[in-house]
Amino acid sequence: MTDLLTDAIGRALTREFGEGYRVYDEEVRQGLERPCFFISCENPSERLFLGDRYLRENRFRIMFFPEEESRAKKSCRNTAERLFGCLRLLDAQGELFMGRRMNSNIENGILSFFVSYDTFLYRSSDKAPVMGGMSGRVSARSRTQIGG
Repeated sequence: MTDLLTDAIGRALTREFGEGYRVYDEEVRQGLERPCFFISCENPSERLFLGDRYLRENRFRIMFFPEEESRAKKSCRNTAERLFGCLRLLDAQGELFMGRRMNSNIENGILSFFVSYDTFLYRSSDKAPVMGGMSGRVSARSRTQIGG
């Protein structure tokens, strides 16, 4: 799920900003080409909600590194405005996810933009748990988005 959403965010960024902006989803130790974005999913979590439904919370951080350090704050502010629009609705292989809890901050000339794509997972057990243990098979049936 995380990789699916990361890829969809990358495609949305490329559509909005064009090929001139690099999009990274892995750590770059050297040779970072500016302007660029770095996508990471921070502390994904899952909890039982009701019955066979689990709430998966996917909080993403998109960092933007502007090209010109002399105009970094202005570039970061303009980029944040565009991110609010292009990440509001995400298409991940035909499934639509609504971006929620969006916010941003600028620190040391770098923009950090946060957005959550939370989903429900439906799971059913093919076998009942065995007495005295937690064995049993669990499989994912389908996913839907949380309205927001």
